Amino acid sequence: MSIRDLIKYSAVPSVIVDKNDLKIIHVNEKATVLSQWPGPELIGKFLSDLFNPVSGEPRDYDGVILRTKDGNELSVHVNIQSIAEHDNLLVSLWATNYYEKKNTLEKEVESWRLAFDNYGSPVTIHSSDYVLLDANKAACKAFGMTKDQLVGRKCYELFHGKRNPTVGCPMKALIESGHHTSQVVEIESLKENAVVDCSPVFDRDGKLERIIHTAIEVKSIIKMKKELASKKIILDREEQYRAITQSASDAIITLDTKGKIVGWNPGASKIFGYKEDEMISKKLSNIIPQDYLKRHQNGFDDSVKESKHSIIGKTIEVRGMRKNKTEFPAELSLSEWEISSGRFYTATIRDISIRKLQEEALKDERNFSEAVLQSLPGIFYLFTYPELRLTRWNKYHEKLLGFTGEEINDRHVTEWFLPEIRQNVLNVMKEVIEEGYKRMDQYVIAKDGRLIPCILTGVKLTLKDKQYIMGVGIDISLRKQAEEQLNKSEAQLRSLLNTIPDLVWLKDTNGVYLACNESFERYMHRSEAEIIGKTDFDLLERQRAEKFQNQDEKVIIAGKAIFNEEWTVLDNEGTKAYVETIKSPVFSSNGKFIGVLGIGHDMTDRKKAEAEIQSANEQLKKINGEKDKFFSIIAHDLRNPLTSFLGLTQIMDENLHGLSMEEIEEMTRIMNKSANNLFQLLENLLSWANMQQGLISYKPQAISLLQLVEAVIEQSIDEPANAKKIEVNNSISSQINVFADENMIQSVIRNLLSNALKFTKKGGKIFLRAATKDNFVEVQIEDNGVGMNREILKNLFVLNANTSRPGTDGEPSTGLGLSLCDEFIKKHGGKIWAESEEGKGSVFHFTLPVKSHSRK
Repeated sequence: MSIRDLIKYSAVPSVIVDKNDLKIIHVNEKATVLSQWPGPELIGKFLSDLFNPVSGEPRDYDGVILRTKDGNELSVHVNIQSIAEHDNLLVSLWATNYYEKKNTLEKEVESWRLAFDNYGSPVTIHSSDYVLLDANKAACKAFGMTKDQLVGRKCYELFHGKRNPTVGCPMKALIESGHHTSQVVEIESLKENAVVDCSPVFDRDGKLERIIHTAIEVKSIIKMKKELASKKIILDREEQYRAITQSASDAIITLDTKGKIVGWNPGASKIFGYKEDEMISKKLSNIIPQDYLKRHQNGFDDSVKESKHSIIGKTIEVRGMRKNKTEFPAELSLSEWEISSGRFYTATIRDISIRKLQEEALKDERNFSEAVLQSLPGIFYLFTYPELRLTRWNKYHEKLLGFTGEEINDRHVTEWFLPEIRQNVLNVMKEVIEEGYKRMDQYVIAKDGRLIPCILTGVKLTLKDKQYIMGVGIDISLRKQAEEQLNKSEAQLRSLLNTIPDLVWLKDTNGVYLACNESFERYMHRSEAEIIGKTDFDLLERQRAEKFQNQDEKVIIAGKAIFNEEWTVLDNEGTKAYVETIKSPVFSSNGKFIGVLGIGHDMTDRKKAEAEIQSANEQLKKINGEKDKFFSIIAHDLRNPLTSFLGLTQIMDENLHGLSMEEIEEMTRIMNKSANNLFQLLENLLSWANMQQGLISYKPQAISLLQLVEAVIEQSIDEPANAKKIEVNNSISSQINVFADENMIQSVIRNLLSNALKFTKKGGKIFLRAATKDNFVEVQIEDNGVGMNREILKNLFVLNANTSRPGTDGEPSTGLGLSLCDEFIKKHGGKIWAESEEGKGSVFHFTLPVKSHSRK
């Protein structure tokens, strides 16, 4: 059962408050009735809203003012105690009229004590085995001893100076008869004769419990003669007795055998409210309640009979009735005595209203204490020390551990624990006595052998000079199970987090790492122990740490999850990865922000795949463009020269005999030019197609660059250059060698020189140069032709770009040759580029390796 269930059924108004801010979190119905606040309105209030002053420290608070909802102020007693298994406090309330009544009773008891201590004659109180229990000041003075010296001594040692009670001892007579006794005796210790009055006090079961002993000194009678002693003592006794009755605070009433009142002392007037003259010769029935009259009359009649003295000499509880008809509890002692004039009865009546109130208050207090003890949410125990034997426990103790009361009574403290920890338990018990308080968490052995985890507290307690260890044990089995389940869940969660490839981490509000998974450890190249408790500034360079901190701050400000996708450096070695991160704020159950949770997914492979797909798409697009260009060349640029060639051959076939020799020579010249252009175009188309299919073999070797260039000029350039009267200047040194495939580089030089011839006007110039730089030879082919604009220059080596244009003499141009040049130069690990300005000519550059190299 929870503490909330316990206070729900508690008869005491109770609330539970949070220990940290003293805010009320739970109330029971009794608390709402006492404060007149409905439960929902009480919850959430602070203690200071209701009480003043209460600090929240676990202890009792007297004289506290409770402010009720209707504005009234109620004086209450407040008890605050900690709830061990929660960070809360239990606050219990009582109206202080009980404490005011208790204080009043204590004051009245004190008044009676003062009256006893200051009574003029020696009065002592004894047990049934003659031991003196209490004495007033007059008794201490008479014996010349202090109360501490008197208490505990046997009465006959004080009065008779002997080791045993003597014959004629009034106390011995009372004990043997059970009746009130009164006689004159010689007290040797006082060296005086005295009237000794012994009155018995019986408990509720009629057992003799106490003896009240009053001794009145008779200083005027010393060593009377035996023959006159009896008569003189009786006369003195009557006189002294009258003095006692007149000064006694109890009601002393004398009755004759007919039940009429013949003696009424001032104490009776004070108790009952009647004056002496109002009660003399009246029946005792005037001061007895109606319900008790018949019982009183029967008892008195029995006592009058000589054969039956059922109540003579006994002290019993009765009910009295005052003049104003109010009833009160009283103690009645009835004694019988006889003189020459007859037999009489003396009733000593004591008003015990205050004592009854005290007893009821103490009974209520004991009942309350017992109720609190039995309602404790744990086992209660009280051990003697140093014996360490169990002497008190509650029902929950028996219920939890399965023992009966008989089985655990007087059981030694170590019997509740396993043998291997018993010495430690004994050490803790010793520390409780030395320090006053101790707490420990241990397993307690139940009757069936189960081990029950408990939080055990011990408090030192001293009662009547005897030391005890008192404490409470709280069963924390559910908490242990919850902890084990939590640990299991945590282990499962950690196992799950460590199996996923994503990075997972948690930071607090200050950016300090609280947890991470193994993927994050690999990401940071550190163990969890090296990460927890650190910040990004402790683990990373400042730039990256500030970047991560800014991202965390954005999450805190936004109060919601934020996504990021970016290339980031994974470690201090510079490893890069594309990471998608989700950073979310983490809140407690009461809505308080406690940190930032981060989850990072490595998307490097996906991004690389996307890049490859994009690259493949671009390559496919390029291939499609080149394909379209290729078919365009076939459909247009190849068709035109063939059409011209067919037209000339048709003319010659139809009109050969009608043509002059000059016309035939011109047609032959045109046909030759068309055939050369067609051959070069077909050669480029064939080379490009073979290159795309990987059919061109690449066999680089060391060759002379000058010889290779001169061969190309002689075979393909001299004739068209002479036709356009273009001067070709070759300044390449014979010392320059390149490591290249001869056929590919011939094609490159042929295409570049052919382009220079096409776009250079008649009478122009072309220059060839070469120089070695960093294991590469840079070749330049420069012309002073028409040049190119920026748009043409930008797409010069792209096959599917529209860069083709006719030469200065209408020569066809496909752009296929420059694309082939770009492919061949890259095959050699070199680069090709152009510089041009419209109207000022162009310069083409390309590089070739001097030595063998690894192709990329």
